[in-house]
Amino acid sequence: MVNKFRDANDSFVPKTETIVDVPNANSPEIAFEQQQNKEIVQKAPDSVSASQSASEAADVTIAKDLTVNHSVLQTENLSKNADTETKKLQKKGEPWNSQMSSSEKMLRELREREKDMIAALEAKDSQLAILKVRLQEADQELQIKRNLVKELEAENDRIIKEHAQNAAFQNKTGEVLREQLQQAEAELNKTKESMLQNQNDHMQKVAKMEEEHRHLVDSYSSLQKKWNELNERSKDMSSQLKQSTGNFEALQQEYNDYKQKAQRILQSKEKLIASLKGGHLESDSIERNEAASALANAEIESIKQERDLLRDELRRANELVSTYRAEIQELEKASHNDAVESQERCRTLKDQLDAERTTKEELQLLNVQLKEVILVSFSLKQ
Repeated sequence: MVNKFRDANDSFVPKTETIVDVPNANSPEIAFEQQQNKEIVQKAPDSVSASQSASEAADVTIAKDLTVNHSVLQTENLSKNADTETKKLQKKGEPWNSQMSSSEKMLRELREREKDMIAALEAKDSQLAILKVRLQEADQELQIKRNLVKELEAENDRIIKEHAQNAAFQNKTGEVLREQLQQAEAELNKTKESMLQNQNDHMQKVAKMEEEHRHLVDSYSSLQKKWNELNERSKDMSSQLKQSTGNFEALQQEYNDYKQKAQRILQSKEKLIASLKGGHLESDSIERNEAASALANAEIESIKQERDLLRDELRRANELVSTYRAEIQELEKASHNDAVESQERCRTLKDQLDAERTTKEELQLLNVQLKEVILVSFSLKQ
């Protein structure tokens, strides 16, 4: 800065040689700067050992701070030299006052820059404090993680030991399970053979039962058909019986009418005979009575013949009714016996089918259990 001042004043004053004293290493400014550098260096010894990234950042910050301090010291030295040179120039003359004002302005600017640099240094100090706090937190987290790693290593060792013990136990258990599996397979093969034999027997029984069931169904159908025919025949016979009963009642009524008529004729004939015995009738009345008696005898004979015919018809009707009744009773008895026999055979067949269904369900359940055992044995082999 003094050199610039000299260049600016070469045209006004003769050149004079100015000697600027450079402070030595033992000066208080250099000692203060070194003390600050030592303090800055001492603020971050832990960051180098904790984290390389934080150390590098701290080193860069320290280097920048050292550069700024050195610049500030140089600026202060320059400002002191400028003050000395200014006093010398003021003694030389007034013409330099204007130029000295510019120098003072430059000095003020330099002081302002110095203040800015000091503020920057304070900001850097606060940043260093923050970095130190963060570094301490990082150290704490690192210690926690180291403790966690130790715990995990201990847990890993314990798990490895337990795994070795479990492996030995599993090997022993595997041998026992293999022996049990071989025994189970032998029993399974026996059970499978027995089950196949039972299944074949069951299938044969089922086929036989189905054949019997088919025969029983056919028999039941034929019996049902026969029962229907017997019912139809019984209905026909019942209608014939009703008709014969009606005819018998009509014949009985007609027989009763003829009987009453014959009784009336016999009564009149008896009266005539009684009057003839008394001898009170005249000859013409006798003739009329004889004629009436002959007519009555003829009617009586015809009535007797009709009576005999009616008796024969009544007897035949009674015989026919008795025959119809006997046939109806036989048909009812036969149909009842057939129905009872069919119901009994159906009940027996139903019981057999229920038993076969139960046996079939048991065999299916046994087959499912057998398949599950086979799957378990295969999984154990694998």
